[in-house]
Amino acid sequence: MVGIGHIVDIYLIGDGEVIRTAVIFFYCSNEGVSMLENAGHLGLPIPQQLKDILEQLHDRSEKEDK
Repeated sequence: MVGIGHIVDIYLIGDGEVIRTAVIFFYCSNEGVSMLENAGHLGLPIPQQLKDILEQLHDRSEKEDK
């Protein structure tokens, strides 16, 4: 996907790295959320504010699945 983002940048935008960088940030943030969720399942200490945010994300994704 990063490669496709890079190709889109080259052919559509010309000289830029906007799409490629956005794709990289998306995957990094997605993996970060996944690591936090897994750490919580393992019982590692996670600040309550992050737990609340993860719960909101989980609830939102369940509503979209229905």
